[in-house]
Amino acid sequence: MTLHDFLKRDDTMSQTEMAKTLGVDKSLIGHYVHGRRRPSPEQAARIHELTDGKVDALQWYPELLRVVEGRQQVSEEQAHG
Repeated sequence: MTLHDFLKRDDTMSQTEMAKTLGVDKSLIGHYVHGRRRPSPEQAARIHELTDGKVDALQWYPELLRVVEGRQQVSEEQAHG
């Protein structure tokens, strides 16, 4: 789920509350929501945790999936090799 969808659907947290919890300005959350900026990997992980895993950090860092998949492939090759 995107951050935009989470904030639209989840009535337990607003942009203001998320910003306060993360220690950032509300406008920065708006930039994340509308794709004008992306959070640091650390902030993306915190957003993932804060939303109980509903917002996936891979929406901002899809290249990490290739890294993880690459590691899995190497591990499988090592296990069979």
